[in-house]
Amino acid sequence: MKIGYLGSGAWAFALANLLAYNGHDVIMWSIEEDVIAKCKANREHPKFRGIHVEDKLNFTTELKEAVVGVDVIIESVTAKGL
Repeated sequence: MKIGYLGSGAWAFALANLLAYNGHDVIMWSIEEDVIAKCKANREHPKFRGIHVEDKLNFTTELKEAVVGVDVIIESVTAKGL
């Protein structure tokens, strides 16, 4: 299953990584360009140094990339972020 995951906080990352671990293709989106850049470059979330990022978890700052052509969209943006 292809999943678009909106949000890149600690809880979002933990759940998105778990979904990827369970075999789903996950694309995580965020407006936080610095977080997404670090996740892409280091395959590591800034809040979880040393935690393995599953190969099936990818990252983007382009909302369209995270929502078009996916089977499921999971929204995990904070109330403040909305």
